[in-house]
Amino acid sequence: MKSCSYIIHDDRVQDCFLVDCGDSDKIMTYIKENHLTLKGIFLTHCHYDHIYGMNMILSNFPQCTVYGSKDSMDGLYNPKINLSEYNGIPFTLSYTPFIEILSSDSNISLLGQKIKIYETPGHDSGCISYQVGNYLFTGDSYIPFAPVFARWKRSCKSKAILNEQKLKDYAADKGLHILCGHYK
Repeated sequence: MKSCSYIIHDDRVQDCFLVDCGDSDKIMTYIKENHLTLKGIFLTHCHYDHIYGMNMILSNFPQCTVYGSKDSMDGLYNPKINLSEYNGIPFTLSYTPFIEILSSDSNISLLGQKIKIYETPGHDSGCISYQVGNYLFTGDSYIPFAPVFARWKRSCKSKAILNEQKLKDYAADKGLHILCGHYK
């Protein structure tokens, strides 16, 4: 699906975290080869191409926490909201993980680093971007090589354009590396 999932870990510890959860086979291979334990999944939004690997991952790591916006959590159990119904493969999460709802006011750390959380609705009403150190995980709110797509029921084109520009300017100002939701 050309969607990106990112594994965050520190070589000094065996814990790791995901940002979005696509191709579970590749994720599981990496985690197993590096003897890691998945502690959490951070969702940038709930569209199917960013969550379709969650059932497999959670079957192997049922103790991990799922982080994201309230709107994103609603989409984990609704194929219309996560858009999988329109792909012909309706997806719902088969597990009931521990869920932590995040917003820009949330105070959370990851492997000893404070995470900055930015609510970036537009592409979807539940979009969130995360800054960890010098990395900015933008999901589909800002993809440097493509304009933001905002044609879904829960999209808002004006918010999408505004938040895309804010992320672009912020990343440029702070010298951050963009890790977006898709690759060419």
